[in-house]
Amino acid sequence: MIPSNKNLDFNLKLIHRIINDRIKFLTRLTSLEPQDELRTELGSILLETYSGTRLYIDVDEGMANILLFDASDPSQPINQNIKAITYKYLIFPRMEGQDSLASLLVQPISDIEVISRDNEDYGFYSMCGFRLNFPNGKSLCIGTYLTADKIPGAWILMPEEVDVNLRYQAITAKSE
Repeated sequence: MIPSNKNLDFNLKLIHRIINDRIKFLTRLTSLEPQDELRTELGSILLETYSGTRLYIDVDEGMANILLFDASDPSQPINQNIKAITYKYLIFPRMEGQDSLASLLVQPISDIEVISRDNEDYGFYSMCGFRLNFPNGKSLCIGTYLTADKIPGAWILMPEEVDVNLRYQAITAKSE
């Protein structure tokens, strides 16, 4: 069972919005010029869907979890933070052609699982990320502390890149 706390409950409510939707844009937001692959660079992520949902994904380093913010409404204060970020790089869709990430993201999200770590107290690692599952049986993980190295960055990883010791809990129904 997924433990309950204020941030986790809010994250779950927001993440429910993208079930059965398709991702339109994934953008890396960072204050530094990227040095590596955009999906594993430091910085936050902006996930936008075709239905208009915009999720700002950041890291709560103190609790080793992700934080989600609703950026769908332009008047929300989080949009001022997004505008102030120096670099905004499109991860998906990418102009240089199709890759494994792009082939996944053209499909609707069939279901989502919360990613956490076992044996952690006080809510640490209770939602260090989420796994998006697609109708073709493939999946994609978005979160922080997802590797064995437990690095505090909002990353987009293929399932084979994540720590094998992670725990997955299905989100079964859309919330109101």
